[in-house]
Amino acid sequence: MKKKALSLALALVMCLSLTIPALAAEESYTIQNGVVTQSYLPNESATIPDGVTALGYGSFWGKKGLHSITMPDSVVDIGLSAFRGCEYLTTIKMSKNVVNIAETAFASCKSLTSIELPNTLVSIGKTAFASCESLTSVTIPDSVTSMDIGVFGNCYSLASVHIGSGLDSIPTGTFQNCGLTSVTIPNNITSIGDDAFNYCSSMTSVAIPDSVATIGSGVFKDCRSLRSVTLPNKLTTIPTHTFNSCLSLTSVTIPSSVTKIEEFAFNNCLALKDIYYGGTEAQWNAIEIQQHAGVPRDPLYSGRITIHFSGSQPTTPTQPTTPTQPAGSTASNGAQVSGWAKDRVNVALSNNLAPAGLGNDYRGNITRGQFAATAVKLYQAMGGKAGATGASSFTDTTDPVILLAADLGFVSGVGGGKFDPNALVNREQAAVMLFSVYAKLGGSVPTVAATTFNDNGDVSGWAKSAVAFMNGKEIVTGVGNNNFSPKGSASIEQALLISLKMFETLK
Repeated sequence: MKKKALSLALALVMCLSLTIPALAAEESYTIQNGVVTQSYLPNESATIPDGVTALGYGSFWGKKGLHSITMPDSVVDIGLSAFRGCEYLTTIKMSKNVVNIAETAFASCKSLTSIELPNTLVSIGKTAFASCESLTSVTIPDSVTSMDIGVFGNCYSLASVHIGSGLDSIPTGTFQNCGLTSVTIPNNITSIGDDAFNYCSSMTSVAIPDSVATIGSGVFKDCRSLRSVTLPNKLTTIPTHTFNSCLSLTSVTIPSSVTKIEEFAFNNCLALKDIYYGGTEAQWNAIEIQQHAGVPRDPLYSGRITIHFSGSQPTTPTQPTTPTQPAGSTASNGAQVSGWAKDRVNVALSNNLAPAGLGNDYRGNITRGQFAATAVKLYQAMGGKAGATGASSFTDTTDPVILLAADLGFVSGVGGGKFDPNALVNREQAAVMLFSVYAKLGGSVPTVAATTFNDNGDVSGWAKSAVAFMNGKEIVTGVGNNNFSPKGSASIEQALLISLKMFETLK
């Protein structure tokens, strides 16, 4: 009996000695028909075997010991909740051939800081990256044509996003409660869903193209740092809660296409002072403006908002350099200005941003000499100190203001020892000059190689970083159809408005 029991014990030991190493070293995954259905992962780093085509439902769910994962290029599908709750996952080498990322696939991967999505990706499921609290930037490839709701919701650290050209909409709650500071929406987007940017409390600016025809309710609700918005020309309704509690919002440009403003759209926008409306007063009065009883904090009914009719006031005016209106308007200093620019020009004058020598008609094109003087005025208004100028470095001017601008690094010559003060300034030159003012004041100016403008290739190499930075700050914008027109000329009133925007934004 004892001998038989001993034999059974030895047999059991042999079985264990065969099974345990196999489980630890080789059988880290259960794979069925090319799909990983379960993982064991005794190590911090894991490599999925070649030949696997899909990661099944919850295959890595909650693996808190997992720090990095490497996928073979055979993987085309990442299934429902595949990596959900992998709180310490920091590094993902994704398959270059992934087509689908399913619902909650990477939700609550709280340590993930970045992820490179392949150009084969077509669809991203509901809340796929929701609550990835450390994710700082993301690029949605042009190949993505389908994206469900809430994909990046509650990604508190997400500060930068590039939206690819394959999407035609931004779904509900896509970037809700994210750390975005600015957003440029591409012109392939035609609709923005409910709460898409709700509670992006750090976002100061957003560029909405005219391709957008509809926006959902609460799109920018509680974006408490948002300062100004230009709504697209196809929009007919401003839905409920669109800008509710945007506490820093001071101006909104509304196109004449809008026929309805729903209740709570501007509720609690306590800083809102100006609405620039693209139609006439009669058209404005015909808009259906809904008000909810007992809501006293709607500024549309406060009596303190100024409605500017018959044209909008963009950051960088897109109106033609040579005005079509023959009479124009008169600024507070007696200079002639375009009607759409009058109010903001007067603000620039009140902030002492207009140098001497601009003449009496601000609608005309600005020269290099005039813009140099404008840059110096802006520098001084923003607290910059200027010493005595040195000897003239140009053979064609002794203007002390131009020489000061050159000493400060705001302008340079055109070659041959000349400055050419009477030559006209183009748009990219203007961006570079003002960029130099900000840099001189000690501002942080990261190097950015390109913009999202369609004509970015026309921007000179020496101007790309300046144009991209100034556009990112919404100090200079495009001229329509997502073009910048770098070689286009600028008017005096445009230069003053750009200077004013920089003064207000970066001081």
